[in-house]
Amino acid sequence: MLTTGQRAFLEQLECVRFCESHVETPQLMNFQSARASTLDKYLQETASRDDDIGQTAVYLVYHKHDRYIVAFFSLHCGSLFEGFNLTGIERDLEASIADFEEAYVFSNGRRDIHTLRQILLGSHDEANVLCSELPNRELKRKLATVRRLKCKRSIFFEDLKTESNRANINRVSHTFPALELVHFCLSDSAKAKWDEYAGGQGKRHPLGAHLYWQYILPIVQKVCRLVGCKYLFLFAADASPDGNLVNYYKNVCGFSEPKEHGVSKPVYDWTCKFLSADIRTLLDKRAAYFQSLSEVEEPV
Repeated sequence: MLTTGQRAFLEQLECVRFCESHVETPQLMNFQSARASTLDKYLQETASRDDDIGQTAVYLVYHKHDRYIVAFFSLHCGSLFEGFNLTGIERDLEASIADFEEAYVFSNGRRDIHTLRQILLGSHDEANVLCSELPNRELKRKLATVRRLKCKRSIFFEDLKTESNRANINRVSHTFPALELVHFCLSDSAKAKWDEYAGGQGKRHPLGAHLYWQYILPIVQKVCRLVGCKYLFLFAADASPDGNLVNYYKNVCGFSEPKEHGVSKPVYDWTCKFLSADIRTLLDKRAAYFQSLSEVEEPV
């Protein structure tokens, strides 16, 4: 539950694209965040250019009455992936061939192992003939596994020939459309006011969490209505010994450390922690968040 002061504060906020705002230099220079001073500099020196050229969409959360920047965040397109491991494919292929050979010989023993291996690694026509001779579904399933892995290995080498002069191509098994939350920073003065309005209990409903659910997630949702987009991800610049920022993003904002996905990590984000979240799950959590604030209507 939010206090009357907090609700009044929120009613004075609006979210606008940097390039569409009328923010002036003094307002930019007054934005201060002691925990993220490099983001102060980004907002004051680089954000306008990034927004203009389409590198990053920068949004300002602005206090209409007092005319100051409460927070800013930025988003741009990205992609997650499932890695491709040729050594692993080769290993799995050999294991699947051995598995098929054992089952085949046990079933009928009509062909020697050497000849069988030649057929498995040979042409599609030979494998089709072999498949038609198989006496049961289990053998056909094992053969299908061999053929799938063999095909994946073959396509990899074919693509190397196709892009023989392109060393900058990263070959992966699958890609997943995503948005990156590049920046998200609150001013110290806004956090102090929020805590004051909360009677010193601002941590129960942090201002950052409310701005995240109220402004960032609706933009993400709009993107998903226009193009395929499955994940939201970020790189958390957490220098604290106890991982406060990472824990905040996990416990409050719904992110986790993905084990199954990879990401391209630029130099700017080296030493930061990669976190991601399924967007559909986040939208459900957003609804639950506003449901928990029984005295606040969910914004449209």
